[in-house]
Amino acid sequence: MLRRFFASSKPINFAVIAFIVIAFLITFLLANSPALSVWDLILRQLGVLLGFMITIGTLDFVVKKNVLTRKNSYAVLCFALFCLALPSVFLHLRIIFAGLFIMLALRRIFSLRSKTDTHKKIFDAAFWIFVASLFYFSSLLFLILLYFAILFYCAGNYRNWLMPFASLLVVALLSTTYAMYTGGIMNFIAGYRVLPTYDFTNYSSPELLVPLTFFLALYLWTSLKYFILLNAASQRHKPAFVLVLIASIIALVSAVGFAPVRDGSEFYFFFGPLAIISSRYVEKGKSKWFNELLLWAIVALPVVVLFFL
Repeated sequence: MLRRFFASSKPINFAVIAFIVIAFLITFLLANSPALSVWDLILRQLGVLLGFMITIGTLDFVVKKNVLTRKNSYAVLCFALFCLALPSVFLHLRIIFAGLFIMLALRRIFSLRSKTDTHKKIFDAAFWIFVASLFYFSSLLFLILLYFAILFYCAGNYRNWLMPFASLLVVALLSTTYAMYTGGIMNFIAGYRVLPTYDFTNYSSPELLVPLTFFLALYLWTSLKYFILLNAASQRHKPAFVLVLIASIIALVSAVGFAPVRDGSEFYFFFGPLAIISSRYVEKGKSKWFNELLLWAIVALPVVVLFFL
């Protein structure tokens, strides 16, 4: 039933997902801030909600435009539910905005497969990655993904390899100008480079241990099927599928190796690739009842975390 409902990409599907996100977000925030009213919470979290919904819309565009899945709502649904399972994501406005800019960068990276306006697309992708790093430093790791895309789609022109440095110069000039009119350049640099922490004790708490274990198991299980689909994919679409896997690895490295805070929000960048990989499994899996059960498990995870852990 759930699999059949989200097997299409209609406005009602996105309306249901938006309602689920808003309802869970309000419930979570009320539980953590009981002194505030619903409307106060909505006004305070409006930027988070808008940034998150735009990110969902951009993810859907990237998935559909590059045929990373079929025309369904599985990827958007999974992404939203993964985030709700680690609701600490919504307490970090900087991560939400960094995730939005990374998603905009992914939009340009995957569009390189058309091999038109490559210079502009590379510049735009690098620009959004550098902007994202202003909010979350380890976002810079996604430059690796950009260079893999250049290798796959347009490696022949040496200018393509140098174009990200033009984006770096533009962002550096804009950031320096902003810093000079605010707290000063040294304060800006100190706030830009945030050192990671390697204290993983928070991961032993049930509200983090349960969802992270689920995500790891889901990633390992669905990736096996994804590799099979990857080998069977056409030469035209195979690079895009490889880029999804590379993006998932980069996001995991960012979360495990460079996160300044260990509250679950550091896995936010991982949820996009995981949602795509999981969606491919649900739509391509031979066992319909198992795929249905998997979707229900993904839906139940935020409920378990919010109300029982």
